[in-house]
Amino acid sequence: MTYDLNITHNLNHRFTAEQRVQRTHVTMMDTNELRFFGALSLYGDIDIGTDATATASTNGIDTKFNPDFVQTLDDKELMFVAAHEQLHKAYKHLIVWKHLRDEDALLANMACDYVINLKLQDIDPKGRFMKMPVFRDGENKGEPYGLIDEAYRDMNSQQVFDILKKINKQPPKGGGGGGGDDDSNGDVRKDKAGDPPQGGGGGYTKEILKEAEKMHDDHDYDEQGEKSVEELEEVAQELDRAIRQSIEVAGDDAGGFITNLKEMLEVKTPWEELLRDFITSVSKGNDITSYRRYNKRLIGSDILMPHTIGESIGDIVVAIDTSGSISQKVIDQFLSEVAVIVEDVAPENVHLLYWDTQVASHEKYDENDYDTIVDVTKPCGGGGTDPFCVVEYVENNISMDSTVECVLLLTDAWVGQLPEDAWGQLEYPVLWAVCPDGNSRFNPRVGQVIHLD
Repeated sequence: MTYDLNITHNLNHRFTAEQRVQRTHVTMMDTNELRFFGALSLYGDIDIGTDATATASTNGIDTKFNPDFVQTLDDKELMFVAAHEQLHKAYKHLIVWKHLRDEDALLANMACDYVINLKLQDIDPKGRFMKMPVFRDGENKGEPYGLIDEAYRDMNSQQVFDILKKINKQPPKGGGGGGGDDDSNGDVRKDKAGDPPQGGGGGYTKEILKEAEKMHDDHDYDEQGEKSVEELEEVAQELDRAIRQSIEVAGDDAGGFITNLKEMLEVKTPWEELLRDFITSVSKGNDITSYRRYNKRLIGSDILMPHTIGESIGDIVVAIDTSGSISQKVIDQFLSEVAVIVEDVAPENVHLLYWDTQVASHEKYDENDYDTIVDVTKPCGGGGTDPFCVVEYVENNISMDSTVECVLLLTDAWVGQLPEDAWGQLEYPVLWAVCPDGNSRFNPRVGQVIHLD
């Protein structure tokens, strides 16, 4: 995003921007109510420079400050901005909500900021230690230089994002169409070269654009977007450890906020995103997307997913455990998400297997009917649970004639420990999707595990 740094007066501080940022973090550590933020700031690097960012930003780990922007803030405003960036880290916004950025970067940034700023307001409601910056000049003089709206209280970023999407679909008050009718085509997000950043989005209503101008920071998703699902999980685990350590440092002096901090540890990367990351990670060569085709199952949800064109990948196997403990609702939910993803990555075929102690059914779908999987599939089977039967079936009936890119197993995971050599020398990755009532301690020797909620 491009920001006009002249909207606030330079306060002629006697310390440099770097010194002030350092003093701010030290003050956090010395203030009971803010000690958590100071401790969390020790995790990740702090970069201060005119080339680092336009104002302030985070990539979910590191924090960046523009020195010119820093000097436009008084001490309490700088404290607010610094805490704002740390709270993005604490909530793992750039990991948990990365899929929102992929859909629309601007609205994702706005949604996360609305959530963060309400939290900061609750931490220090009287402004003893920090306060949101305000515009000191221009059209917005006296207004908050940040996004805050009581209408979004007790909402998460996804919920706020969905509301913002609806607002952006509405014509502005006074009639007329949506945004995108000015020289910027409705896109106020610009990098230092003046080019729009990566991420979805396009035209925006004047209402959205006006609100977007109030954001005082940016969120750098690019680094996290380049990570694999395993790397993202590792980052999330490191953040969890940093949050726990910060809670210990803060102690009971942080009061009621400690309860909220502990709740942060329950924020997990959505299983849908982990599933998508797994499938796309094995989709070699498919880096061309097109909106000429779209997923018909998403028409009613206002989500437009591009269809991948270009070199096709091989086959994907989806194996559903029908031993009796997995509800039809869970099966439908899982298959719906798979259908959305495969329309995007465009494998040659999807093989849908139903199994218990043996494979009871084999259904085959190609790109023309991915979106019909949930409607036409006919689950069958019921009995014990022996996932090795899937491996045998794939190797004897599918991989003989097709290139298998990966195998997805939806199961309750209530199985005995498989022998070390049971899976042989697999040439394809395996993902275990454990249903909500499944074995939470399942730890197979082969493959990755995600837990559905």
